[in-house]
Amino acid sequence: DLGVKRIIGRIDLKPGGPFFAGLVGSMWVIGLSGSPAAALATYHLLARPLLCRLSGRTSFVRPVVPVRLDADLDRPADRFRALWARVEDSGQGRLSARLLTEKALGILGGMIRANGLLLLRPGTPRLRAGSRVPALLLDHPEDREAFVVPQASPAPLVVGIVGSSGGGKTTVITGLLRRLKEGGVRAITVKHAAHGFDIDHEGSDSTLMFEAGAGLVLLAGPDEAVVRLRLDGRELEDDAAIDMAIATAEQLGGSPPQIVLVEGFRHARRPVVVVGESKPDEQSNTVWMTLPTVRSLEPQAFEHALDQLAVLLRERLV
Repeated sequence: DLGVKRIIGRIDLKPGGPFFAGLVGSMWVIGLSGSPAAALATYHLLARPLLCRLSGRTSFVRPVVPVRLDADLDRPADRFRALWARVEDSGQGRLSARLLTEKALGILGGMIRANGLLLLRPGTPRLRAGSRVPALLLDHPEDREAFVVPQASPAPLVVGIVGSSGGGKTTVITGLLRRLKEGGVRAITVKHAAHGFDIDHEGSDSTLMFEAGAGLVLLAGPDEAVVRLRLDGRELEDDAAIDMAIATAEQLGGSPPQIVLVEGFRHARRPVVVVGESKPDEQSNTVWMTLPTVRSLEPQAFEHALDQLAVLLRERLV
């Protein structure tokens, strides 16, 4: 018995649960787990902030920021979890995180390469690539007093609707949207209009503003709103368009959509539903379902196929 007054005897953290903090008079005694990964994780999360505060610093917590997973995270969190990751700028100010698994790199190999800890609160479900997860940035200085860890935000399921022109892709999408809405699933769409489109008419106030050089014009009506964004000859890439649609839906609806149906872009990394025959550049995709052209099906058979597809998408959300 060293006469230590125990303050904390164990914490609900993986790795790092066997954590001890106590006092002998005015002196702190800290005990860390015997595992290197657990010991270093609890040092960054608990011991280092305590040491900074005891040394008189006014800021003793490093930044916790949202990052996007670059791969699926298949294991749900039954307790608070800290995962070693490599956080990098993926462009346009977006931070992405690559999980450094012990299986691939070994315990010490992952820790050496890591510059962040992904923080998962208890109850976090399985997360697909693109989900936003809070990360403690280990290569940044302490700049705040509060340690706040928000809940992870699961990425929507993004599915491409592809196939030959005139096969009925839009009919499939509209039928799916009705079924998903009836089932309580929040779905949005993104469409690539290769030949341009009209959302306004010549001489209107908003058109004059846009032609005068406004970078963005938002038209707000009683039942709908439209955003007209100037691209100055640039092509809006599929990822940027999808991110913009998701962010807009989240801002207006309070939470991100659950499913994004995309038509007209290439889908090298996404699952697709093929309507009719796939184009040559679409044949390497992961195909979840193939439907005949709408015109080749009897109405009852088409409705049944849409019912099956809606069930498949709802199952993939889990």
